[in-house]
Parts: sequence; C-alpha cells; structure tokens
Amino acid sequence: RGGQTKTWQKSMKSLTSRLSHVGRCRLRGRGPRDESHQWLETLNDMAQNRLQWRRCIHSL
Repeated sequence: RGGQTKTWQKSMKSLTSRLSHVGRCRLRGRGPRDESHQWLETLNDMAQNRLQWRRCIHSL
C-alpha cells in the first residue's frame, strides 16, 4: 500500500501542477466557476471520485 500511496501522491502532484495552467472553464451541467477556488473544487471532485481518476490516469 505504501507504493500505491506514493504513486497516487505523485499523480496528484502532476495533475495539480497542470491545473495551474488551466483558465476559466465550465463543467457540463454547472455554471461558471469562481477562478480563485476552481483548483480546490477540482481537487474535491477528484477526492470524491478517486477510483475514477485513478483509472483515467492509468489510461493516459
């Protein structure tokens, strides 16, 4: 499990560094997001759907 945790943390770090380059966006079914909190909302979504994100990361 320790290896899985480190892999997850490394993947999250990689994804969050990429998020810093993302501008304004709209998610399907949602209105405009507050840019100052967008990264927190994205991380919250990822945490709630961890298995889905893990599968997505592995498919890249």
